[in-house]
Amino acid sequence: MDNSQCVNIFVFAKGFEITKSHREFQLIIPNTVPKNLSKLENYTLNVLDWPGIIDSFFESNRSDKISEFFLIKDDEQGAVVCISPSLDHLKRKSVIVIAIFFPSKIVFTDPDLPLAKIQNLGYRLLEEFRSAFLKNHEIVERQLSKGIFLSDTNYSYSSEIIKNVQLWNAITEVLKNYNGIAGIVPSFGIKFCGNVLLGSKEESMNPNYSNAIDGYISPITNEFTIIRNNILAVDKNSLPIEGEVDQLRREIVELKSMFQSHVDSLPGLLRFAINETLSLFFGKKKKN
Repeated sequence: MDNSQCVNIFVFAKGFEITKSHREFQLIIPNTVPKNLSKLENYTLNVLDWPGIIDSFFESNRSDKISEFFLIKDDEQGAVVCISPSLDHLKRKSVIVIAIFFPSKIVFTDPDLPLAKIQNLGYRLLEEFRSAFLKNHEIVERQLSKGIFLSDTNYSYSSEIIKNVQLWNAITEVLKNYNGIAGIVPSFGIKFCGNVLLGSKEESMNPNYSNAIDGYISPITNEFTIIRNNILAVDKNSLPIEGEVDQLRREIVELKSMFQSHVDSLPGLLRFAINETLSLFFGKKKKN
C-alpha cells in the first residue's frame, strides 16, 4: 500500500454498545477511543454537535437512501465525512457516518483529485457496512466489541473511481488558493461546522445559518463566491507550480470521468464491454 495515498477512518453508528454503555450514536470503529488524537480527530469525536447534525440531515433528506458528505479541515489535516440513512436491527431509522482523515497537503501533492476518490471510498464503505449491519447484527456487534470486525482502519484511496469531477475540481482549487476555510458543508450541516456552504446564493442568505457562512460554492456552476473577508486569497508566489506531467494527469482524470458518466447510463452488458475497453486506456481499477 502506498502510504502517500493512505487514509484513516472513524465509523459512527446507532444500535451498538461499543465505546459507550448504550446504543445511541457513538464511535464503533475503532472500538476504543484512540489515544493521542489529532486536533481534527478530537474535534470530530468530542466537539461536533452530532445530534444536531443528524437531526438536520434527516430533516433535509427527502429520500431514505440518499447519502451526503461534508468536508472539514485544519492546517494539518482534513476529513471527508460521509453520512447515510440506515436501519437498526429493529428496523428503526438509524444512521451511519464515516469520517475519512487525510493530510491537508494531498491537495497539492496528488494531482489525481484525491478528495473525489476519498468521497467515493466513503460512499462505498457506507454501502458495505450498512448491508453487513442489517444482515448480521448480532455477529457484527460481537466482532465490533472485540475489535475484529475491522482490525485495520487504514485504507488506500488510489484505486477508487472519480465521480463529480467538476465539483471536486472546484473544491480542490478553493482549498489550494484560499486561506481561512474551516470546512465545505451543505445546508444541513453548515450551522454546525465549516464556513463555506456547498449550495446556492439563495441558500447562503438563509437567516437560520447565514451568519456562519463566509462563502459558498454553487453545486450547479461550481463557482466560488466569497461573502466575508475571513477568507483570503493565497499569495500565488507561495503556491507550488504544477508541472506538465501533473497537468496532463489531471486532464486525463477529467476525460475518464466524462466517459464514465456517459457509460454509467448504458445497459449492463454494453456498460461492461465499454468499461473493459476504458480500462485498457486508463488502467484497471484494483480490487480490495
